[in-house]
Amino acid sequence: MMVSRILAGVLVVAMCVLAAVKMTSTADPVLLNCEASLHYEDAASVVPLSYDGTITFHASGKNIGQFLLSGKVRYQNQLYSLSRQAVFDYDNIVLNQYRLKVTSMERMGHDDLPENVFPIVFKRLSLGNSMVLYINPVNSQSLVIGNVVSPIALCMHQAK
Repeated sequence: MMVSRILAGVLVVAMCVLAAVKMTSTADPVLLNCEASLHYEDAASVVPLSYDGTITFHASGKNIGQFLLSGKVRYQNQLYSLSRQAVFDYDNIVLNQYRLKVTSMERMGHDDLPENVFPIVFKRLSLGNSMVLYINPVNSQSLVIGNVVSPIALCMHQAK
């Protein structure tokens, strides 16, 4: 179902954000890096779209972070390279729930996706909206990020 695919894309990013918040809730900022592979295919719509790539997430520990969306997009039988860096704010809603809001987006040098197509990709992956993620610790070095439906990514704490 398209809604579950959209939620999966949002969850990958959100889980990373939540993990960052959970691990950075101490007085000392903790560096957190996550990377998740993402495959999205929407053959049900009038204009099929697919994405194969990664989302790489970095959190500063000060309620801001960034993610890099990098991969291949197939749209209207054309294949494009996508490489965008987003900056986001996040806040703790309650317990292990966090809200993520993208504040800026930058196109990287080898991105050849037409500007009019990017909003379609971003919307289908639900990355443009404010999203809620859940972060749950696995042990002292790792966290699982997910949504209410399923886990999205496993994030490992990386030493400074």
